[in-house]
Amino acid sequence: GKIQTFRYTTVPIVLGSGFLGYKMGKFSYINSGNCTGLFEEKAPNDDINKQIQEIRQRQLTDAELIERYRKAIRSTRRSDLSGKEEFILMECNRVAFYVYSLPLALVFSGLFYRIVVAPSLKL
Repeated sequence: GKIQTFRYTTVPIVLGSGFLGYKMGKFSYINSGNCTGLFEEKAPNDDINKQIQEIRQRQLTDAELIERYRKAIRSTRRSDLSGKEEFILMECNRVAFYVYSLPLALVFSGLFYRIVVAPSLKL
């Protein structure tokens, strides 16, 4: 059957699916390990990389590793970061947004609009 849409349900459907795509993009970037790889490559002797190495030495599941990485980065105050670490965090956020989150948000929004909303429009 066809999902009936009303005038005021279009915006929440498109925004909600876009938000879902955004979150999935962020999560996929965190899971890829690219950001932690940048710390290992560009700041091998800095504090965040040392925390990452300590976490990796423990035998943890992927979900536990991801949670520990997030906690390590959150627990570090911005004022304690070196210039390299701050640059790497900004680069990680930039790549996560433009390469992963934004494209997925646009695809999800467009896809849900096409599937749910567009068939009900009289074109």
